[in-house]
Amino acid sequence: MARLVCATTVLAASVLVAPLASAFELKHTVDGDTVHWGVSAVSFVIDPSVEAAVPGGSAAVASAVSAWSGASGAPTLSSTVGPGGAKPAFDGQNSIVYMPQGYGPAGNALAVTVSTLDDADGELLDTDIVFNGRHPFAVLPAGAASEGAALVPTDGAGEDGAGTGSFDLQHVAAHEVGHALGLADVHDDPGALMFAMTAPGSADHRAPASDDEAGLEQLYAGVFTASPGGCGQGTVAGAHAHGGRVWFGFVTLAAVAAGLASRRRRGLAMPVVALSVALLGAPDASRAASDAVGGPVETTARVVAVSTGEASGVLQTLVDFVPATCDGRCPAPTRALVWGGTRGGITQKIDGANVPRVGDTLDVTSVPGQAPVVVVRARAS
Repeated sequence: MARLVCATTVLAASVLVAPLASAFELKHTVDGDTVHWGVSAVSFVIDPSVEAAVPGGSAAVASAVSAWSGASGAPTLSSTVGPGGAKPAFDGQNSIVYMPQGYGPAGNALAVTVSTLDDADGELLDTDIVFNGRHPFAVLPAGAASEGAALVPTDGAGEDGAGTGSFDLQHVAAHEVGHALGLADVHDDPGALMFAMTAPGSADHRAPASDDEAGLEQLYAGVFTASPGGCGQGTVAGAHAHGGRVWFGFVTLAAVAAGLASRRRRGLAMPVVALSVALLGAPDASRAASDAVGGPVETTARVVAVSTGEASGVLQTLVDFVPATCDGRCPAPTRALVWGGTRGGITQKIDGANVPRVGDTLDVTSVPGQAPVVVVRARAS
């Protein structure tokens, strides 16, 4: 089946901030299809920025990729070191890069996975993994213990990682590769590689455990037994040999993104549990606390407008909302900026979450000490 413009880009942050169901979790499209590769072999390109930042990092990342290769019916994975200059984008290459100055869509996460998929069936077309230089990384000795260090959610492990010690690059890479295959975080199995917590100084989880493999087994059951045809066959390094209209639909977003590119940007969308948005014009909005936990719901709001553009290969959405109780005498909408959205048939999500749509209800709570930021829980219209 020829690939049309419908493609979805998912930025998979390292963890969620609230417990969900037990056992493994799978990523899904807005229509409920699982997110998965439709090809039996996938390759990654490790950017030299990884080795430059973390000595031994390229080999560690290669080992992390190899640990998942062919596990429980998943695609065969391979990796090579590239010439440099890679960036997260829907560009025909699965890149693994290190951003020494941090990466806006990652916020305070240790790493983030950017994935592009076909909305029609959830088939992945491109994935990129970005290490966030706001935190210290090292290749720790195999089996290194954290020596009593507290577990932290990897979406906000301390302010810039100060005083926390180094995080094991191989562990974080292996966790992100699980996201790149279509797995989400788990919250009740510390033995799983996809467990939503980690600790500095710990290198005891570098390969998929039984829970992770069970997720892959369910995710890829029967995927590679379908009849040949279309784009679901062969080896890819970021994209299939599908028609050019998907690519055209994505790159033309740049023409409508000029107004967004110059604005301060910050926002993390979390699957149903929390969506953290930065109010435009707020001081230091680009570093609003991603590790904030909302308190009791203070009010509800209704989304009245959304406008999506693109900046450096990543979609961004302006969300306007008003109090849900206003009856035609509404105040001026509050405007916030989030990563992700839908434009020209392309949908971008952060960790599988849907950016609010017009008519959605938002449960709003303030973040202590972070007045410019609100945390909302989106309920579909």
